[in-house]
Amino acid sequence: MIHYPLPLIIEPKLQHKYTVIWMHGLGANAKDFFSLAPRLQFKNKDHVKFIFPNASEQKVSINGSMIMPSWYDIYNVDNEKNINTDDLNNSSKYIETLINEEVKNNINYDNIILAGFSQGGVVAIHTALGGVLVQNIKSVLVLSAYHPNTELLQTSSGKKISVNFMHGMLDNVIPIELAKKTCIKIKQLNYDSPFTSYNMAHEVCLEQIKDINSYFSEQFNN
Repeated sequence: MIHYPLPLIIEPKLQHKYTVIWMHGLGANAKDFFSLAPRLQFKNKDHVKFIFPNASEQKVSINGSMIMPSWYDIYNVDNEKNINTDDLNNSSKYIETLINEEVKNNINYDNIILAGFSQGGVVAIHTALGGVLVQNIKSVLVLSAYHPNTELLQTSSGKKISVNFMHGMLDNVIPIELAKKTCIKIKQLNYDSPFTSYNMAHEVCLEQIKDINSYFSEQFNN
């Protein structure tokens, strides 16, 4: 039985209308972006509930099988597809349970955004475009991430879900070329997929935070 520690949650100050589920990267935890949320300033933020899930603790092969928070095992970096797909599917199913809980609380799929950094971005893409709830949510925000096997993603059925990439040109953990390759494939599947690059490494920068604010303002404009 896979154990996912309880997520950190920031409740909306006003009536709950929207939800952002934001996944951290490899070896990090929910506190990573939980600390960023108060710094964000965008339209209708007071109506947004933030959920920051925690990955399960598991061995990571590329890190000498060290136990750490990880959404899926990575076998090596020589082949971009060399990950444990079962782990990725299990993590996506967990995120789907969080989405379903929001829907039970009268939040429409169209008012839910998935966001993720690095490994968390992979889970966000996979949940939105390759899972049971494929294409139901409003949008995906992909920070410094790609998808290791885009063959698992499904073609758009016509719903205008956007998959928004933000990536560092100096990223030596996930080279920007991998993210661009994923973005191109997602566009070929008939999704809207903007790509913005920054003069940064595998991180988040101030210019990007401004763009994240603009992104949320645009998404939560009703």
